Amino acid sequence: MISANVSAFSIGKAVGRGGGLAPYAINYMVVAGGGSGGFDLGGGGGAGGMQTVTNITVQLGVTLTVTVGAGGAGNTSTGNNGSNSVLSGSGISTLTSLGGGKGGKGNSSGFSGGSGGGAGSENRSGGAGTSGQGNAGGNSQQNFGGQYGCGGGGGKGSAGVNGTNAGNGFTNGGDGGAGAYPLTGSQIAGGGGGIAFSNTSATRGDGKNGGGNGTRRQGSTVYNGGGGSPNTGGGGGGGFNQAGWSGGSGVVQISYAGPQVATGGTVTSSGGTTFHTFTSSGTFVTSS
Repeated sequence: MISANVSAFSIGKAVGRGGGLAPYAINYMVVAGGGSGGFDLGGGGGAGGMQTVTNITVQLGVTLTVTVGAGGAGNTSTGNNGSNSVLSGSGISTLTSLGGGKGGKGNSSGFSGGSGGGAGSENRSGGAGTSGQGNAGGNSQQNFGGQYGCGGGGGKGSAGVNGTNAGNGFTNGGDGGAGAYPLTGSQIAGGGGGIAFSNTSATRGDGKNGGGNGTRRQGSTVYNGGGGSPNTGGGGGGGFNQAGWSGGSGVVQISYAGPQVATGGTVTSSGGTTFHTFTSSGTFVTSS
């Protein structure tokens, strides 16, 4: 979840020529929902796209519309990309962050999105990320004996890690790509982990910074993975002989210097900066 202990996004109010308060500056972060992990022998889901904008002057009395994207549902045989998050309104350019790409299912490449999904089994490629929003998913590797390491989903901070199979029974699912620190002390928008399957030694791909862990099967035992964390945009972990795990929902945050002068979202204050955090869709309304 979002923490308010942030200094990187503190801003200054503009002062009018006559000495009074003019329209004031805001900063904002928009994170989309993460993609689900891939179905059976699946790659990790990509993180939702993440964008930040700083020092934008808004007029008094305006309304900004906030849309927070849901994470991609993992309860189907195909999986789903995350949903977009959007900030729009008078005086600003509409900012749309794209939902994370779903992980590829068995024998399928990952899907493109804000960050790309990791590849499913059998030597496939990770999905592409969107420039300025995220990174690509990792590739998969199959070796002799039908043992698989599937790719991790991409994150805002780095690409998903490739799955590996050394051919000696040691298989690794790819870790999710790292997230980033634009607004909080804790990273968000990390990728989900890919699955690992081996009769000898299987190491799951770990989700990063809100991303869910991949499933692993070692011998006849299956160790389930997990979904992306809510309001982080994290990708879901890949599934084994089951649906992949769901991605985490997105989040939008708006900040400005000084005491509260607007409404909308959950309002907190720290270090002389006010934060409006939206974990669901709503409106940000400036004082007139």
